[in-house]
Formats: sequence, C-alpha cells, structure tokens
Amino acid sequence: MDRNGPTQTPPSEADGTTPEQVPGPTSEPRRQKPYTRPRLIEHGRLAPLTFAAPSNAPPSDRTLKERFETVDPRAILTAVATLPIERWSYKGEPVRHLGPMAQDFAAAFGLGADDRHIFPLDAAGVALAAIQGLHALAQAQATRLAALERELSALRGETAALRTELDPREAEPVF
Repeated sequence: MDRNGPTQTPPSEADGTTPEQVPGPTSEPRRQKPYTRPRLIEHGRLAPLTFAAPSNAPPSDRTLKERFETVDPRAILTAVATLPIERWSYKGEPVRHLGPMAQDFAAAFGLGADDRHIFPLDAAGVALAAIQGLHALAQAQATRLAALERELSALRGETAALRTELDPREAEPVF
C-alpha cells in the first residue's frame, strides 16, 4: 500500500462526471471531492493506520526533547484569538484551504524553523494550549457565576425579610 495516502483521480477521468457543487459557509460554492475507495491489502483487510508509526510522523518522545518551557494557555488563547485566519488557495491551484499564514503564526508564537512553514506539531500544540486556556477561562467564569448566584440568593433572602418586616408597618395608619 502507498503509505503517502490515497490518491484521488480527477472526476472527469474516473467516471466522466464532475464533482457536485456544495455551498460553503461563504457565498462561494465549494467543490466536493469525489469518493475514493480505501486501498485494501491482502485478503481484503485495510492496512493498519495506527499500529506502526508512519514514517512521515515526527517522534514526540520526551526523551528525544530538550529545553522545556512552560506555556501560559490563556496567553496562547489570546494570541490564537487575534491570529488572522483566512480562506486561500496556493497559486495556480483551485483547491481551497483555511488557516493562518506562516508569517503570522511565527510572529504570534515564535515557533518553527522559519516564517514560511507551519510545522503540524506546532499547530497542534498551539491548538491544545488554546483549548486548555479556554477550559481555564470557562472554569473561572463558572466559579464567578456560582459566587454571583450565591450573592443573588442572599440578597433575595434579605429583600424577602425586609418586605416581611415592612408589610405590617405599611398596614398601620400614620398619625
């Protein structure tokens, strides 16, 4: 099996049809890729996808790394929130993509070998740190909300007690 992934035959060559036009989230329609069958290996089984480490996956073993630094997930979240994300195509290709430009990514996070490429492991690390930042933000908001609900409940109790105290006095005539 080709470990570089399945290849897609252009639809005009496969069956003479063109891909269906599917409306995207913007006003422009996007082309839906034709279905390609998975390649089977011996006796109709699919090739193992995760059992053996793919040759193109970089190792992520802690023992192979150095110069560890902690990150602030909330700061990463803030940087992700301001990172320009655009739809784009490579010059001369009709295929649409979605994501940041390498220059913006490098400026925001200081990661990678240069400012012309985004290493997939860096993009995944930024996304995971931003998720942690978002989780911390949600936890802080939940804690604040619980405190505000307790305060509101206490104020409602005080208001009810004051009304109970004032009701008999309002019924008395004033001289």
